[in-house]
Amino acid sequence: MISLHTRSKTIPVWTSDIFVIRRTDMQLLSEFIGSQKIRLVDVGVSRLRERNKGQTLITDFA
Repeated sequence: MISLHTRSKTIPVWTSDIFVIRRTDMQLLSEFIGSQKIRLVDVGVSRLRERNKGQTLITDFA
């Protein structure tokens, strides 16, 4: 018999840090590791926005 489990989590602050996203994924997946075989893991993101590329250096403010 195949079981389907769905988990989701909203990060409270906008981030582009892949390590924050990966850590969140691992937290959600951790309850399944070692307890049963895993066939498929799907990660989705939403509410994407373009990153502000302006004024990133201190010299840009001069």
